[in-house]
Amino acid sequence: MAQNITQTCSADSWTQLTDADITAARLQNVGALEVYIQATPDATAPTSTGGSITLKPGEVLPSTWTLAEIFPGVSSAARLWARPSGGIDGHVSISHA
Repeated sequence: MAQNITQTCSADSWTQLTDADITAARLQNVGALEVYIQATPDATAPTSTGGSITLKPGEVLPSTWTLAEIFPGVSSAARLWARPSGGIDGHVSISHA
């Protein structure tokens, strides 16, 4: 299902950003601290920050890159997750078809 939202992400835990399988999305960290972004093949949360990318406050990840390009080591990457750093809640804007 397509969405265009700002998702609040709880401190020190993974929050699923996508509500269905996707191939690409536009992300922006609209919070105050860095946010880890990770992909998985399904709705199972990541178990670590290993292999994740980090978005600094205000940084944008454009939808022109597919999940397969950003996370080539994740077989069949289809879901996106965010985990704030620094022990406080974060906020990620996400838009995808």
